Amino acid sequence: AGLEAFNANVPDILITDWATPIFDGLELTQMIRQPGANPNPFVPIIMLTGHSERRRVTAARDAGVTEFLVKPLSARALYERIVN
Repeated sequence: AGLEAFNANVPDILITDWATPIFDGLELTQMIRQPGANPNPFVPIIMLTGHSERRRVTAARDAGVTEFLVKPLSARALYERIVN
């Protein structure tokens, strides 16, 4: 549903959680970043997660995540990522 909504609405920014049903936020990011697969493969993506291990941050970066935010998050931290 998230990928369908992305393709239908073409948002200026995407906020996703790592742990989502069916396919996770990392897989969603990889699908969005595929050239020619959707209307905006360069959309900024903010990944939310409860895990901050180095391997997860690296995997998110390698998949094309723009910003990484660990839960619990604050409104200020989210705002700073959006501004970045």
